[in-house]
Amino acid sequence: MYSYEIDQTIRSQDHNIDSETYLYICQSSPQISRVKYDSYDSKYEIWTKDNFYWKINIYRKENKL
Repeated sequence: MYSYEIDQTIRSQDHNIDSETYLYICQSSPQISRVKYDSYDSKYEIWTKDNFYWKINIYRKENKL
């Protein structure tokens, strides 16, 4: 994913994404340069090589059987 696609995804979900989406973003984007977890407010921070930045909440997606 390119940074603008990540940005659209995160914004469309109001910076609150599920774990599967987060993993997909991290695995499919060569743009990501840094990921940090902030235990104080339980949020993740993501930086890209082309100067995008997001602070997001990640929740566990429940599997349907």
